[in-house]
Amino acid sequence: MPSGTNNNIDALSQPLLISPTPHESDTSDSSIENNKNDTNRNRNSNNNNNRSDYDDEEELVSKGETQEKSFRDICFVIAFGLHVFIIVILGLSLGAPALARDTNTDKDNNDNDLNYEYKGFLKLSLSVSCISFIFSIVSVCVMICSPTKLIQLSLYASIVGSLTLAVLAFVYHWIFSGMCFLLICLPTTMYTYFVWNGVRMKFSACNLYIGLKAVRNNVGVVLFSFGAVVLVMVYTLFWMMALIGVYDKSAKCDEKDCEERPDLLAIVFVFLAYFWTQQVLQNTVNVAVASIVGKWWFNPESSSSVCSTAMQGSILNAMAYSFGSICYGSLLSAITTKLQQLNEIARPLTSYNNDYVDNDDGENSTSNNTNCLLRCTCNCLHSIVEYIYTYFNEFGYVYVGIYGYGYRDASKRVMQLFRNRGWEVIIADDLLSNSLSLVIIMNASLCSLIGLAFTERDDWFYDTENARYPGMILAFCIGLVISSIILIVIESAVNTVIVLFAESPSEFSSNHPELSSKMVEIWSLAYPDL
Repeated sequence: MPSGTNNNIDALSQPLLISPTPHESDTSDSSIENNKNDTNRNRNSNNNNNRSDYDDEEELVSKGETQEKSFRDICFVIAFGLHVFIIVILGLSLGAPALARDTNTDKDNNDNDLNYEYKGFLKLSLSVSCISFIFSIVSVCVMICSPTKLIQLSLYASIVGSLTLAVLAFVYHWIFSGMCFLLICLPTTMYTYFVWNGVRMKFSACNLYIGLKAVRNNVGVVLFSFGAVVLVMVYTLFWMMALIGVYDKSAKCDEKDCEERPDLLAIVFVFLAYFWTQQVLQNTVNVAVASIVGKWWFNPESSSSVCSTAMQGSILNAMAYSFGSICYGSLLSAITTKLQQLNEIARPLTSYNNDYVDNDDGENSTSNNTNCLLRCTCNCLHSIVEYIYTYFNEFGYVYVGIYGYGYRDASKRVMQLFRNRGWEVIIADDLLSNSLSLVIIMNASLCSLIGLAFTERDDWFYDTENARYPGMILAFCIGLVISSIILIVIESAVNTVIVLFAESPSEFSSNHPELSSKMVEIWSLAYPDL
């Protein structure tokens, strides 16, 4: 290994707490020696003065420790189970009777048979689920087989795919859908232009290559994600029945028509239930992947097969001991992550200092005061979002999977680790996350277009015109859910690599020297000051 690489690894392996610099050898220049001695004395003095502060933080900035196996956050497991029970009961007690009402299949005698529409939406949801499953399997297999060009391919495919879908939508006179696809295509093109050949691209590609290396050695986690998708497809069946039942009951519908508008609050609750279930199943896969990547990082011999003992233990931990933490984090982690991304985008717009104040001009003074108030308000909101993000972030699942912490404690420890390393700028680099999000949105958009085509079938829907946009939205949501669950395998592997490289670079160098050398080289180019 090159000497420069060894020096970089040694630098990353240093303790997180600042320690005094040792005395260097004497030099011919006595003034330089005196300056070095003064610097050492100052550092020793500062260390002695702040020793108590470092002792207070040592627990948070030290390496994670394996926790005793126990069921954590049990109340959230109960809440999740109760919500699934409610959805199933709603589907069986309200949805099934609405679907079981007699349906007149003679369209000429009955142009508004709601039961026929209900069954059409149920067929649409199940069909789109299967299609989205196939799309997601193809996507993740392509990503695993060719990781080096994955980000470029995902960006390029998003541009071409969204443009193609926009053209198809306009050809079939689906103007609204075409505009939506164009709104995806244009910003994606601009984003790709700015990041295509930059250092960020190489940095993200390196992290991705190493993360997928661990996944390829433990391909069983991909199969586990497929199992999670099967579960969400079963849940989708009952959820769709519950949605139909809530709509039918709240709007007081019969075979012909509805007397009132549906209860929007109840429908929103049903959609939130679907979102929570998707997040729980997705983060269950997330924790399992983090656990197995952690074992591959520290002990590669025990985790290098499709169904190893380490793999079985990781899945058991995610589905049993850490399931409460997963249910807890799934309530807010996705929302706070997106808010933090918006927070990072908006920060430069509100962090500048306006030094120009003209006290002689009342108008300018009032404008400056207004701008100052606006910036203070924005900075306050930034602080609130950052505080919440400290306890609800996507990196917390890494410590949940590897060490078995509760979710809140895990999130706090990981963020403290990044802060003490000075790696806030690294975790703010969301190029890979953005690329995967584009792939997910493209899969969901393609599903929405297929759902839109299904609504044109006369044997599924009587009123194809009114079924068009509800069918498109429903198909988009289902495609988004299923794609997210499968592709979390990739994002989780990369997040785990980043966290462990911050915490244990020396172990990585010992167990995977070639990968470590490559990673240090790319990281040094991307962030030479860290």
